[in-house]
Amino acid sequence: MRRIAVATDFSERGSIAIERAVAISEVTGAELLYLHAVDDDRPVHMVAAATEQAREQLLQERQAHGDRVRSLQEIALGDTHRAILTAVTHAGAELLVVGDHRRSAIRDMFRDTTVERLARLVQIPLLLARLPATRPYSRALVGLESDEANELVGALELLGKAAPSSLTGLHAFNATGAGMLGSASVPEASIDAYRADVMNSTRSRLVASFAPAVRSRLRLRLEDADPAPALMKAAEEENCELTVVSTHARRGIMRAILGSVSADLIRRGTTDLLVVPRTPG
Repeated sequence: MRRIAVATDFSERGSIAIERAVAISEVTGAELLYLHAVDDDRPVHMVAAATEQAREQLLQERQAHGDRVRSLQEIALGDTHRAILTAVTHAGAELLVVGDHRRSAIRDMFRDTTVERLARLVQIPLLLARLPATRPYSRALVGLESDEANELVGALELLGKAAPSSLTGLHAFNATGAGMLGSASVPEASIDAYRADVMNSTRSRLVASFAPAVRSRLRLRLEDADPAPALMKAAEEENCELTVVSTHARRGIMRAILGSVSADLIRRGTTDLLVVPRTPG
């Protein structure tokens, strides 16, 4: 990578994001852009004061890590997620690192978080840093829905020596036919056979989509379960520090009702999370 952007709100969460971004920048040699968004929907003198204060704080952060990475800084004016998106795009960053969002069960129920908006709209991988960067990633869980394994593993390669060496791919699905068979009083053995057939055909389909390099690195795991809870459970069982998923954002009322796997992991996950935008086509 040539440039990484890290967005901070100067909270403890922002500090965790900076530490992770610095660690990745250090091993990849990428330049690090420190970003902070200032809401400009306020009186001019308040915006000016907030901008000057943010400039000083970003400078202090850069000086604290100055012997480890090459860096620059930018104050982005406007609505937080849009200001960050514009700055990242203009800077030509190849990875955006952010801290965990401030969690509120009531607020999260009714509106998207800033991190969700960024993940849905940004055109480069977004890394949500939750865990202190005391050591490099060693294990990652890669969430697979269809044929995106090659893209997700490719995004991990951007991290260079900071990329995890152990990769587990998880495809979680609901064998809906099994539920219908159960309600029709079909014997349990027949339901188990049906579920095994679904898993075997799904495994064959997924493995066939893997590039040779991915096939040799990715250990595949299948679960008959809802994706987001299955990913969180598997990440704990596999001792993963990082979960990797692609964006499959839904729009309109269906998006509001159903949510998405990435949104669920942003709101309720416990590992670091790399969200990779799908390539159209």
